[in-house]
Amino acid sequence: MSSLIHHRYRLIKSLGSGSHNRTFLGEDTRSPSPRRCLIKQFELNHAKQVKPELYPTMRQVLLREAASLKTLSEGNDQIPLVYDYFEDEDQFWLVEEWIEGESLADRLHQQKFSESEVRRLLSSLLSVLEYAHNHNYLHRNILPHTIVLRHADQQPVLVSFNTLLKDILDFQVSPDDLEPRAIAIGFKPSEQRVGRFRPERDLYSLGMTAIASLTGKLPHELESDLSTGEIHWRSHSHISDHLARVLDRAIQHNWRDRYSSAKAMLNDLQSQPEPNAAIEEEAPTLIIQVSKLSRATTSLPSSTLLSSTTPSSIQSATTQPPKSRLLYGLIALGMVSAVAIVSFLLNQFTQSLSEQSTPFNESTQP
Repeated sequence: MSSLIHHRYRLIKSLGSGSHNRTFLGEDTRSPSPRRCLIKQFELNHAKQVKPELYPTMRQVLLREAASLKTLSEGNDQIPLVYDYFEDEDQFWLVEEWIEGESLADRLHQQKFSESEVRRLLSSLLSVLEYAHNHNYLHRNILPHTIVLRHADQQPVLVSFNTLLKDILDFQVSPDDLEPRAIAIGFKPSEQRVGRFRPERDLYSLGMTAIASLTGKLPHELESDLSTGEIHWRSHSHISDHLARVLDRAIQHNWRDRYSSAKAMLNDLQSQPEPNAAIEEEAPTLIIQVSKLSRATTSLPSSTLLSSTTPSSIQSATTQPPKSRLLYGLIALGMVSAVAIVSFLLNQFTQSLSEQSTPFNESTQP
């Protein structure tokens, strides 16, 4: 892999392959500083052999879709940038941004997600899908393997946009993508398996991905009703009824019963606060300040942390209101009076004792 592709790109290692495509980790040797990139290679020779009369059209489609995908990627930082695309003999190459991060699939091998984490994941990715759908793009293959949690900010990045392969798939000369079909099929709605592509299919796949994140189970590990297509997943996760209802609607067997758009699903998701949001609203200042300080001062004792998070208590200790001053004045006056009274009584007692002891002393003198 030492030779350069297109006199510019060095292939570092192979990341996977399909029937007529391969994916590599590569390096752009002409960038100001060497940068890593994802390089996809598509074999076109098979298309020439299977449908030679359609090859010129397919070539035009590839170039057009690559240009469109490049434009799409430049408008949203949660879609990998398309740096370059070109032809080389019987091969078509696509060069994309390399996302440093961890796939959602790898993260789920370690632990399941909480409801709050899934809500954030959904909100973020629904915004990406709204943007893509508004530009007439479908992802077609959303699943934990195609979501990368970027190291820099932990934002989910939607990788492996397969729109470029749309017309190649129509010609039946290329696979869906590099992921095993046994895993990918469970995240796809039934209408997608017969070639019907609508925005609702992306929402179905995202809903199934959210359920996998909550339950730790892949779609084929969940029970379903064969007569209705309903998937029984709720017993494997304890979440709010609101989020469960949102996910149930997203994964309806009939696409007409799902959300009609990413925006509609996002609006429904955000129509009610998270279960713990009401608690945070009761004392927002205290909760927010404790959260901020707990990261920077975890070694402080609880009393120090509490005083740091309640400025009002500090103010009350240093600047007392008038009522407090009057109270302290009365207490001080009372203490002085008590001391005076005690002193007087002691003096009287001493004199009395002296008077009683004098006759006794005099009678005992020689």
